[in-house]
Amino acid sequence: MGQPKSKTYTIDTLKSLTVTPQALKVKGSVLSPNPHKSNEVDKFSSSIQSMKALTTLDLDFSKNPFPITAKLVENLTKSIQSHKLLTQLSLNFASGWECRTKINDKSIQMLADCIRNLRSLKSLDLNVAGSSAGFADVTDNGVKSLCVCLLKLQSLTALSLNFDWSKNITDQGIDSLCYCLQALNSLKSLNIFLAGKTNNYQGGEKITDKGVKKLSSCIQNHHRSLTTLGLSFEGHRDISDRGIDTLLSCIQTLAGLTELDLNFKECSCTINESISRLKNLSSLTSFSFNFGEIPYNYERSIYNEELKELSLLLENFRALKFLSLKFFQNSSLNDSGIKQLLSSLKNRVSLTSLTLDFSNCPSITDEALIELSHWLKKLTSLTRLKLYFVNDTHITDEGIKELSSALKNLVLLKDGTLNFNSIVSKITDSAIKKLKSSLKNPSSVKIIYHSKAEDRRGVIVRPDFSQLYN
Repeated sequence: MGQPKSKTYTIDTLKSLTVTPQALKVKGSVLSPNPHKSNEVDKFSSSIQSMKALTTLDLDFSKNPFPITAKLVENLTKSIQSHKLLTQLSLNFASGWECRTKINDKSIQMLADCIRNLRSLKSLDLNVAGSSAGFADVTDNGVKSLCVCLLKLQSLTALSLNFDWSKNITDQGIDSLCYCLQALNSLKSLNIFLAGKTNNYQGGEKITDKGVKKLSSCIQNHHRSLTTLGLSFEGHRDISDRGIDTLLSCIQTLAGLTELDLNFKECSCTINESISRLKNLSSLTSFSFNFGEIPYNYERSIYNEELKELSLLLENFRALKFLSLKFFQNSSLNDSGIKQLLSSLKNRVSLTSLTLDFSNCPSITDEALIELSHWLKKLTSLTRLKLYFVNDTHITDEGIKELSSALKNLVLLKDGTLNFNSIVSKITDSAIKKLKSSLKNPSSVKIIYHSKAEDRRGVIVRPDFSQLYN
């Protein structure tokens, strides 16, 4: 028997509910700290608390234009902890560009005290990520308090913890996670996101090879039956090839994996022959790989020779339906390297979702986009397409013309982003209009580029930078 379907509500439409649902999904967008609306959060929490039949609850406040405060977390946890029938719980307090998060260890303790009593939970997704607009003030102590509570949830089969952009999580936090994971032997899906500060910010790179090796050992010894695994160590520059090699050795033992998401962006590692260890994961239907160099450090970059190892790996993933490859800010990645990569994918024509990010790669020209377009023509099953050639790439109308021709074949495309935004653009408005006209469902595809025209009607989109990677 499947899980009950949930309808998405806003805070306002929630007030109009006349039937108590089993499954509820709420996107918060108007929870204001305005003193004149001081009872708004209380009323919302009371509404949640009164829904006694809930088994699935999804609360998403990532788009809330106001900071996530301790008061909000406190009220919500009080309304949730009485729902002992919950089997699926998703709480998204991630900080967006719209606001700065105020999630801290105190907030995490509140969440932990709430969750520990939900013994029927089978799926838990907790997102307390910060952003470059404001780091989450979560430390190793917060991670520890959460992990202690998770020990009580022995029925969990799916766990996702997102601590991205938390400025004070170290190898000690990894130790707490491992202690907890050793006890959760029923997990089939595990996602842990621990992205730290990037080069633009001082400090914060406190997870090292030691922490990666500890987590790898824990997964290998206790969770060989995983079907989904996602790990992010973005920005932790003390992680080197030694730590990543150990991790890849661990992952190769997870023969049942169908979904794998790895983020090594801005770590001090390379793509070397160790990645070939993953070639036996022949059941993978979803593969995401994020690898970008440390900003302004042009000695740590993807070279075409390194792409050979990744290309050989992709040739073995014959069951892929979802593919995401991100090579942000790689000064040495050029047309030849992309051609080599595409050559390994020439037979992967059954993809339904594709994301390719070549932003800030100054050696990429129309030649690469033309080669990509020839391959895209064959991907007639694509429903989702995200392409990023943001800043420094040398894309002109010639490349856009070939892409337009390819898009005519993608009649099933329902969700897309084509981002060519650049301060110095060589793409004309007329080329973008032709690109738009080639789409079967133009309203479902966002086209972003730097227009010199003043006409902003319809096709020409000039969003602020906060929208570039939505």
